[in-house]
Amino acid sequence: MDAATRLQQIVQEQTQRMLDAQAELDKARLEQQQKQAKAAKSAKEVTRYLSKLVDRQLKTGHVQPRVIQEYLKRYEGDYQTEYLRIACALLVNQYQGVISEATQIVGSSFNWQGHEYSLEGLYSQIVSILGRPPFQSKYWFYDMLTDALVDREQLLEDFDNPQTRRVYSEVVKKTDENYSEVIDYNGAVLTTDDIFLLQAIVDGNGYRDVLTNGGGTLKAYSKSVE
Repeated sequence: MDAATRLQQIVQEQTQRMLDAQAELDKARLEQQQKQAKAAKSAKEVTRYLSKLVDRQLKTGHVQPRVIQEYLKRYEGDYQTEYLRIACALLVNQYQGVISEATQIVGSSFNWQGHEYSLEGLYSQIVSILGRPPFQSKYWFYDMLTDALVDREQLLEDFDNPQTRRVYSEVVKKTDENYSEVIDYNGAVLTTDDIFLLQAIVDGNGYRDVLTNGGGTLKAYSKSVE
C-alpha cells in the first residue's frame, strides 16, 4: 500500500469515527430531549391534578398543607395572587371558615376549623398551611380577615372574579412595597453618638435602617415575616 492510499484510508477512518461520534451525540441528545419532554408533560399533569385536589380540599375545609405547598411551588402564574386566593378560601369556607363575634380583629378571638385562635395564632396557622408568605408585612392577612368578618360573601365573590382578584392583589402588593416608615431628620445637627443612639433604638424595635450623618432621611423598614 503506497503512502497516498494509506493516507486516504486514514482520512476515511477518521471521517467515519467522526460520523459515528456525531451519530451517538445526536442519539443521546434526542434521548435527552425526549426525557425532558416527558418530564415536562408529567410535571404539567401533576400540577393539573394538584390544582383540582387543592380546590376540592378548599371546598370541604379538610386541607393538607403538603398538597397546597407543593401546588404553590409548581404554580406558573402570579404566585402572590394565587397565595391570596387560597388564603381567602381557607378563611371563608362555608363549613369551617373563620367565625368571630367581633368585626374588629385586634384583641378578638377567632374560631376556625373548630379551634379558637388569637389574631397571631390564626395568622400562624394559615401560614403553616400555605407556606412562607410572599409579602414582607402581615397587613394582607389583617385586611383579608377584616373583610371576611365584615362581609364573607362579598369577599368570596371578589375572589371568584379574576379581575377583582387581580385588583385586590395589586393593592396588597403596592401596600407591601411601600410598607416602610420614613422619618425626615436634620443630619447636620446630629452627633455620631446620636446617630448610634437612633440606630440602637430603631434596631431594638425590630427594624433595620439606613442612617447617614449629613442630612437626609432615616428609613426604617419592617422585617420580613419568616
